[in-house]
Amino acid sequence: MTEEETELTAASVLERNNEIMTAEMGEELVMLHIDQGSYFGLDEIGREIWARIEKPTSMGDLCAALQAEYDAEAETVETDVKTFITRLMRNDLVTIDGEKVA
Repeated sequence: MTEEETELTAASVLERNNEIMTAEMGEELVMLHIDQGSYFGLDEIGREIWARIEKPTSMGDLCAALQAEYDAEAETVETDVKTFITRLMRNDLVTIDGEKVA
């Protein structure tokens, strides 16, 4: 699946790459992708999203939970979460429906 073919929908199932090492550093979560030798840092909301996708979770369920928790507009939450998840996918931190972005 390439980036052009990747379409995040409410039914898309998100799953973390379980080979990523993480460590808490204050309010942030620091992540190490061993295969790539890359480090990533997540802020409080990114950290919460990461925790919520510990088990495979649909994009729709994730957005609904965040919308309820933050009392935010559904469209804003969906747009922001799609952008964030797309970045995670591009860095092989998350798969969609079990497939990596090429």
